[in-house]
Amino acid sequence: MKLEGKIAGITGGGAGFGRAMALAFSREGADVAVCDLELANAEATAGMVTESGRRSMAYDADVTDTPRLRSFVDEIVSEFGRIDIWVGNAGRAGGSPAEDEDENFWHEMMDLDLSAVFFGAQAAGRQMLRQGSGSIINIASMYGMRASANRVAYCTAKAGVIMLSQCLAVEWGAR
Repeated sequence: MKLEGKIAGITGGGAGFGRAMALAFSREGADVAVCDLELANAEATAGMVTESGRRSMAYDADVTDTPRLRSFVDEIVSEFGRIDIWVGNAGRAGGSPAEDEDENFWHEMMDLDLSAVFFGAQAAGRQMLRQGSGSIINIASMYGMRASANRVAYCTAKAGVIMLSQCLAVEWGAR
């Protein structure tokens, strides 16, 4: 097993890509902490991880609540002793024509699809730097590299995730 003994934390792990990653990591030997806006969804995924023979933890949080997001990382370290893999997955797509884009929607997209990815990676990265190891996976989209009509906020946020990930790799990679 490639991830035997590793500890992974995943935001947006209650369904979709997040659930698929949690299950894939557990199949490869990792213990998995799952965070989702809906606790029942996080618990369902955590239950599937446990059924696969790995340890799991469910946590509910709105990842745009930075203190709560940091608390998720703290809980992982408290429960499992460390964090080896962080996946910033929580997010959503959507949009409208640029001339009609609502200011509140724009800020919500940036908060969820970009800022939460950074602050989650920052919290996990601080722990990983103390440990001297770890991997951060931030989920972007092809729309971070390709413009699309009616998705200006989403495309912009995902382009930011790509650059954010490159900056963190340059700054933290050697450490």
